[in-house]
Amino acid sequence: MEIPDVDVTVLKVNKDIKDKLEARDDARTSLKKEQELKFAGRVLSDKGADSPVLYTENIFIKFTDKIKQEVCERILKEKNLAIKEKLEYAVNSYFVSALENTGLKILK
Repeated sequence: MEIPDVDVTVLKVNKDIKDKLEARDDARTSLKKEQELKFAGRVLSDKGADSPVLYTENIFIKFTDKIKQEVCERILKEKNLAIKEKLEYAVNSYFVSALENTGLKILK
C-alpha cells in the first residue's frame, strides 16, 4: 500500500511465510540501513477492521478548557513534546511532535 501524499509505503508479509514477526523484524533491520529512508516502523492493526493503523510522531492534543495555557504548555514540555502549532479552532488544543525515534513509546 502506498500513500503518496505523505511519502509512506506499507509492506505486507507474504501469507506463505510462517514466522511473520521474524520476517517483519528482518525487513526493518534491512530498511534501517538505507540512508534515504527516514523511518522504518511497524504498523498497528485494528481488530475490528482489515486495514492498517499508521502512527507518526505527530500528535493532536486537546486539554480541558479550564486548564490555563501555561499549565498545558508546561505539561507538553515535561513530556518532551514540541509544539508545532497552537490551534485556534479549539481551546487548549495543540499539534505537537515527539522526539525523533520515539516510535511506539508515544502510545504509552
